[in-house]
Amino acid sequence: YNHWRWQTCINTLMSADLNLNMAVSAMYARKYIDRGTKRNAVDITAAVRREMEKLLSTWSWPGITTRTRNAAVKKVKAMAEFVAYPDEYLDNRVLTSKYKKVDIIGKRFLNSILELRKFSFSYNNGKLGMAVNRSDWERFKYVMTANAMNNRDTNTIFIPAAILHPPFYSSELPWYMN
Repeated sequence: YNHWRWQTCINTLMSADLNLNMAVSAMYARKYIDRGTKRNAVDITAAVRREMEKLLSTWSWPGITTRTRNAAVKKVKAMAEFVAYPDEYLDNRVLTSKYKKVDIIGKRFLNSILELRKFSFSYNNGKLGMAVNRSDWERFKYVMTANAMNNRDTNTIFIPAAILHPPFYSSELPWYMN
């Protein structure tokens, strides 16, 4: 029973209805990703974007009109990037502000879960009717999942902190291998 207790705790903390994504992701980012790794990943992403723009601008594709080519370049330039973690995860004031209304009661698991659900409900309801912020990390809740993605519908790319480890990434390797 105790062997699986840690897994139950992690799964509970990660559940969407508790809204602890920022806190858990911040702990992960602080412990496992240094600023140099993030900076390098941001630089690689920017370099790939520049090369894609060059490729789209110069490559001669049969049947591709200038209008289509320009639209593709415009889309690449407008793509939102979410790399590693947001800088606010390193700011205690931001985290404290978000969770200031949460009252965790020591080792009382059920009461704490109920309190977190109440907080999450209130937090999410407070966002109703607000404009969608394209640069908000809320859509990419967990930086500790090794699952990079490109969402063509929202024109975003997400490279989570967890993927910035071997075998996917190493600061010791040249960029083309990352």
